[in-house]
Amino acid sequence: MESTELKELKENKGKKENKENTKSKKNKKSKKKIKKKISKKDKKKDEKNDKKRKSQSEHKDPYKAIFLNKKIKILEKQLKDKANNLNNNNLDNSLNNISNIDISLKNPIHLLNYHKYWVLCLSILNDGRLISGSADSEIIIYNKTTYKPDLIINEHKGWVICIIQLISGILASCSNDKTIKLFNIKENSYNIIQTLNNHTGWIYKIIEIENKYLVSCSEDKYIIFYLKDNLKYKKDYQISINGSCYI
Repeated sequence: MESTELKELKENKGKKENKENTKSKKNKKSKKKIKKKISKKDKKKDEKNDKKRKSQSEHKDPYKAIFLNKKIKILEKQLKDKANNLNNNNLDNSLNNISNIDISLKNPIHLLNYHKYWVLCLSILNDGRLISGSADSEIIIYNKTTYKPDLIINEHKGWVICIIQLISGILASCSNDKTIKLFNIKENSYNIIQTLNNHTGWIYKIIEIENKYLVSCSEDKYIIFYLKDNLKYKKDYQISINGSCYI
């Protein structure tokens, strides 16, 4: 009898323990759900508080907003007045000018087609003549009256990307052949003064600074300053940049 009673007692204890375990698990789950709900509520509250703070910060200085609104209104009035002051005659004249430009583009005064490939740069010389550089590696100087070539320079081995005439009268050109060339130009003749080959990439631009420096920039990520020495130039210093220079 004692053994059967002990068995029953043990079974009852086991059932009670199982019930308690299941209750504890349920309680834990319910607590987790409550925590999640509370965290969501807290997040919503925080978002609302942030919005309130932003709105308060925006409306802290109401005088500034009023001042800006007044300024905007003044600008709007000025623009309206300018629009109203435009006469119909002025508009007609502007339209006529546009149509004249279109006609001149359709019927050019001079069509210069002496290059064999893309024309990449144009400039005006000190004597008023037009000069052009091309991807055919040629530099052409045109006659002022006939616009036919006075002089063709073919010294570069690549595209002529930029040409300028310096204060001294020297012509400077740069190319994707990685060189800068300096020419002494007369009416129908030229001679090369110097070739600068300090860059290791395409040279996109050359400028002159105060009749003292010649400056070049390249895809090799360097800007080089050349110091003038009589009619020639020598490299003075260089600046490295993060990327290719296309100025």
